[in-house]
Amino acid sequence: LVGAKSHYALDACPVPTLAALPCIAVSADAMPHQIARARTAGFDDYWVKPLDVPTLADRVLRYAPAQS
Repeated sequence: LVGAKSHYALDACPVPTLAALPCIAVSADAMPHQIARARTAGFDDYWVKPLDVPTLADRVLRYAPAQS
């Protein structure tokens, strides 16, 4: 699945932990209208490629559950 279809599939998932996963769009298209479309579709974030490793790690950790 790609794009909004993958987001809608996660939202419709009957398993609560899967339905609650953050959904992040990753694209090389940094045009404001594309970012707005992803936000309107319900994506939690929009990442523009290419991502360097430190930025990717920081962003993934932002969505990782806290460890107790």
